[in-house]
This record gives sequence, C-alpha cells and structure tokens, in this order.
Amino acid sequence: MTDQTNGASVPVRKTTHYAFFRCNAQDGKLFAVEEGITLDEALCEASCLMAAAEDNLFDLAMSGDNPRIWAAAYLVEFAKAVLNAIPRMIDQGESHE
Repeated sequence: MTDQTNGASVPVRKTTHYAFFRCNAQDGKLFAVEEGITLDEALCEASCLMAAAEDNLFDLAMSGDNPRIWAAAYLVEFAKAVLNAIPRMIDQGESHE
C-alpha cells in the first residue's frame, strides 16, 4: 500500500505483531499489538496512552511527597513529547541523523 503525497508514492508504514505483558512462568504474553495498524494510528493511540499515564502520575505526585513519582511523571511527559514529534519529523522528511 502506498500514499500519494505531492505526486510521489510513499509506502505506508504499518505495525507488526508484538506480544507483551508476561503473565506466567512460561513467558506467555497476555496482550499484543496487532499487525497492520498504520503508523499514524499507532502513534496516536500511543500518545493517548501516554497522556493517561501522565495525568495519573501528576495527580499522584500532587497528592504525595515522593520525588520518584515526580521523576516518573516527567519521564512520561518527555516520552509523550517524543511520540508527538514523530509525525512532524516524518511529514518534514527529517531523520535522526
């Protein structure tokens, strides 16, 4: 599958199957990212998940006195910012080099 952007054919990037969340001694995985989700859709959902984690951590940090919770809240905020910047980098044709 390709996307026509400015007259150029660009391959549409999609997820591969990725199982996660070990749930037993046999290394069985309980959850999975399914194959075939577009990069835009996957990044949008990942950003939403990170936003929920960020909100919960900041609520928890505000109600307590544990600097480790603040650190976790800020790390999640940083990771969410990176996720949100990826589509812009792709749209602009930038790389990490």
